Amino acid sequence: MKKLSLIFLLFAFQFTHGEEIKIEKAKQVAINYLKNQNTIQLKSASEITLTQVNDLFYNNADIKLKSAVIDSSGLFIFNVNENQGFIVISGNDVTIPVLAYGEEGKLEAGKVPDGLMFFLDSYKEQLQYLKKYPIKAPNIIKEEWSNLLSDNDLKSSSLNENDTIGPLLDIDSIKWDQRLPFNSALPFLDEARTQQPPVGCVATAMAQIMRFHKWPEKGFGYYSYFPEQFIGDIQNELSAIFGASNYDWDNMPGRYVDYTQQEKVAVSQLMLDVGISINMNYTLNGSGTFTSKIVRALEENFGYSQNIEYIERNLYSQESWEEILMNNLDLGLPVIYRGDDKIQKVAHAFICDGYIRNSSLFHFNWGWSGNGNCYCYVSDLIPKNRNDRNYNRNQAAVIGIRPNNFDYGNLRINQFSHSEFTFNEPATINVEIQNYSTQTDFLGTVYFALFKPDESASPFNHGDKHFIDIGTFNDFEIVKGNSRLITLNIPKVTLKPGDYKLAVFYKKDGFNGVSLDNGTSSNFAQIIIKSASYLADLQLTSSFSVSSNPVIINNNFSVTATFKNEGYYSFTGKVGLGIFDSNGLVRTIDEALIENLVKGYGTRNIVFETDKIDVLPGKYLFGIYQKKESGETDILAPIEYATKYVDVISPPVLADVYEFNDSPDEAFNLTYPENSTSLTVYGATIHDFYDIDFLD
Repeated sequence: MKKLSLIFLLFAFQFTHGEEIKIEKAKQVAINYLKNQNTIQLKSASEITLTQVNDLFYNNADIKLKSAVIDSSGLFIFNVNENQGFIVISGNDVTIPVLAYGEEGKLEAGKVPDGLMFFLDSYKEQLQYLKKYPIKAPNIIKEEWSNLLSDNDLKSSSLNENDTIGPLLDIDSIKWDQRLPFNSALPFLDEARTQQPPVGCVATAMAQIMRFHKWPEKGFGYYSYFPEQFIGDIQNELSAIFGASNYDWDNMPGRYVDYTQQEKVAVSQLMLDVGISINMNYTLNGSGTFTSKIVRALEENFGYSQNIEYIERNLYSQESWEEILMNNLDLGLPVIYRGDDKIQKVAHAFICDGYIRNSSLFHFNWGWSGNGNCYCYVSDLIPKNRNDRNYNRNQAAVIGIRPNNFDYGNLRINQFSHSEFTFNEPATINVEIQNYSTQTDFLGTVYFALFKPDESASPFNHGDKHFIDIGTFNDFEIVKGNSRLITLNIPKVTLKPGDYKLAVFYKKDGFNGVSLDNGTSSNFAQIIIKSASYLADLQLTSSFSVSSNPVIINNNFSVTATFKNEGYYSFTGKVGLGIFDSNGLVRTIDEALIENLVKGYGTRNIVFETDKIDVLPGKYLFGIYQKKESGETDILAPIEYATKYVDVISPPVLADVYEFNDSPDEAFNLTYPENSTSLTVYGATIHDFYDIDFLD
């Protein structure tokens, strides 16, 4: 697309010196500009009030002035009537006159969206530079000021041609936020379960675009991570089975004012899944992650195009950057935009969903319930040849966000043969899968997994709903419209008896895995694992005990178990304590030899000990087993005595040896053999960031 570049035109016209703008002139420019917009009609200057710029930047009380002198920010910000929008005028006529304007709401101190403050602070920094280092204004900019001051027909000016694209999100009035009801499914960060974190600006932007596309109907695959920051006092793993989530787009309205419980549940589940997919770190003061993580999440977990890109502005010219934004918007694709906040030392993410041709004014949705949504000037105010400073503040964008909703084969479970298995015995599962697609043959991978919804069932994947892989079929082909039977043979069921869910997934090139519907409202089939019907000669008399639960990593602990011999002969053999998963023993903790345990209900106490356990924090399945001469291991009976889930946690950070010395009166006494002394303090205050240790 061809467009007029303001910076390029700086060299095509005669220059005149720029000057600072007075309040009266700025107000006249604002009135005349707004009068030429289709959405705002003004009758007189009295309908615009001025919000003092310092109030916005320094978060003081809002003050509306009838007249004022320009302050050091170099900006004039006007609110239109009570709630009819706002406009930002440059305080120097070397730049374009209108830097930003919104068509509804108003700007107030403490209520300006972070994304808008990002642009305003950038304008302020550049205008302060221009005040210190004046440059000459090009005549084309001077002509723009002249037109606005004289109320000429602005639509005849190439710089103000009122040809807009979008705002795209306004089609469905999508104006979401980070607090209730959007965060109602997020984890609680306090023991009382009363405080939940905000969703985070990256997740809000991503979720709003997904709502715009209303895609997907349900998620793809599975993802888990440990947040880099602590959630409350405990660092928990967060995970999501996206294939279990059906996104109810029809119950996600664009604006949440008076909403139903169903609408609350629908949007909060989406927000939770989106946050987990991009490794969101949740805290009460704000939630954050890297905007670049959106690319993988959209492609792998939500079925979007494989051509999504994360691009950085400093790699493009101004004209090329704006061209990329406009090309996406022309195709009806909103863009996720980000930039660094120099004041708060954080990054912000928001949505670019429209623009005005030939103006460098792009429309932004800030994710603040619509507050402050407006057009902002995205180009630098200072020509690149006039200074070597970078004012774009690490701006970047996620582009090419479109659903990848082609037909990849519609597989469903037709029949499921068996739903009950016995511990320590072999099992067979027969599943008939049909390809309901009328267009596409399926060729890919089908795999089976079990998970226990109420507790972790896998020792090396922690948290809720973690898969235990039990079988994979590669190069699996089903012709469109046909079905195929899969037989899965399990040599020995080693999972602890209880209720499980069976998830069957299929994966085609370019996807992370899609869970199969089993013909009911649930994506997962019920599996019951029963205790063994037989009792071996060597058994436990009661559940084993653990010296400490939770167990602390790299600390010693012991497990005590009482064995009995119910056989007809004396027993001699090895027993052990270990960690188990679906395939059996995966880690030995300790083993012991039982010699000559007499027949006829003889008992013996065995203590299993270890100096340390070196695993990641989490919930593990501990089990007592008998080791055969062949090296094979069998968990003892009864299973409820021989297995137990044990929490393993990181060691606490203890108070330092110089406690208690938290005040001058309790200072740690030093000895002075001469006029001076020295002391090396190991670990002082490390247990508490805010603690101060006093030495005397």
